[in-house]
Amino acid sequence: MKKRIITAIVLIILFVPMVILSGWFYTALASILSVVAGYELLKMMENETHQFKRLKYIAPIWNGLTILTAALYPELVLPVAVFVCLVYLSLGVFHKNFNVRGSMKLIFTYVYSGLCLTYLYLLRNPFEMGYINAGFYRFAYLALIVMLTDIFALTVGLCFGKHKLCPEISPKKTIEGAIGGLCFGALCGIAFYFIISKIVYNSSILGIPSDLGIVWEILIVIFISVFLSLAAQIGDLVASKIKREYNIKDYGTIFPGHGGVLDRFDSMIFAGALFHVLLAFLV
Repeated sequence: MKKRIITAIVLIILFVPMVILSGWFYTALASILSVVAGYELLKMMENETHQFKRLKYIAPIWNGLTILTAALYPELVLPVAVFVCLVYLSLGVFHKNFNVRGSMKLIFTYVYSGLCLTYLYLLRNPFEMGYINAGFYRFAYLALIVMLTDIFALTVGLCFGKHKLCPEISPKKTIEGAIGGLCFGALCGIAFYFIISKIVYNSSILGIPSDLGIVWEILIVIFISVFLSLAAQIGDLVASKIKREYNIKDYGTIFPGHGGVLDRFDSMIFAGALFHVLLAFLV
């Protein structure tokens, strides 16, 4: 526990200023995390696909390049992603020992640790004017919901949990804890949105048009907050399911006491990518 707390403090000291400063500081941070996350996934699968023993050092570079593309030309992210996936799918044509299953694993690794993290990265809008702007508040809104959902799910589960949620994936999680995390995470997110948007920033941090009226704004914020809290919990379970399937405790050891990048940011990556997509449809 002591090691875990110390690591958490160090992460806050290192990461928070980079997120606040944004620009190339934030871009460098996201690129490094994305590359490491890709390496963790390929290392996990290297015993099944022996080509990954070498590719785990090369393939994750595409993750970092995708984030650099997002920084310079955001509109090219999807074309780059399609290109990378098609390249991976074609590997079996040029390497007779590389099978389709290997290609699928590479594509999954890229989408999960590269493309999803890129869309999380874009929420901050790193080159928007000013340090404390809509992108910063949007990122903070997501982080708050994800963090409090996790904290309250654990707390409520320990105090009132009686019914297991997914015992075969995560034995300690309970239905009561999941509901508690969902309620508290969403409520705190809703409160944060209206405090910042109406009092501090004086504009919607989610880009909700003012001509929709307050009723529609409230409904949209409630929906997004509940959606993100639910997505955070599903993202955590997805990451746990993958670890169970591969019989590993942690994805990596880069963060002592916390594991790897995917252990620490699994919920954030999953919810952040869905958040970006949701905003594109709703706002």
